[in-house]
Amino acid sequence: MSEDLARTATQRFVDIGRPQLAIRLVILLCPVVILLVTGIAGSVWAPVLLLIVPLTVGSAAMPDSHAGLLLLAMLLTQWGAAVETPTTPWLLPVVLAVVVMHTAMAAATIVPPGSSWSAVTVRRWLRRTLVVLAVTLLTWFVAFGLAAIGPAGGVWLLVPALLLMVAAGAWLWTHSLGNLD
Repeated sequence: MSEDLARTATQRFVDIGRPQLAIRLVILLCPVVILLVTGIAGSVWAPVLLLIVPLTVGSAAMPDSHAGLLLLAMLLTQWGAAVETPTTPWLLPVVLAVVVMHTAMAAATIVPPGSSWSAVTVRRWLRRTLVVLAVTLLTWFVAFGLAAIGPAGGVWLLVPALLLMVAAGAWLWTHSLGNLD
């Protein structure tokens, strides 16, 4: 039974094309980036690595499994426990790695293993990922500004900032994402 499973996993790995191999490499590298940044901004609890390493390998090998979700939950829990300042600039590389990893796992699940990507597909995925990253960066700037002002002025800036972000997202949706094909 285990020999069949090992043979199937090995065959799946051999059958993947270069685009899938690149995506799987990205899935392997993103947790490393998150852990490095967590170590710089706070600290990494060593026993967590015993769970993160096999989940990282499992996420790359089987991106359509729940291993990726559990991995992201563990990485972000580790980040939240290790870093005391919620608006630290170190949050940005972590968010970038989370978005890239999530996008890579989604892409690995929908594109057949041996196929190649068309230019239209690559542009579509890049555009959508960049929109998410832009909104994330804008959200961080708003949170950073609100933290600097303090709770007294925060309410007066939070509501207009959120409305502006919703309007910007709606504009991006109609002008950018709607015309991908």
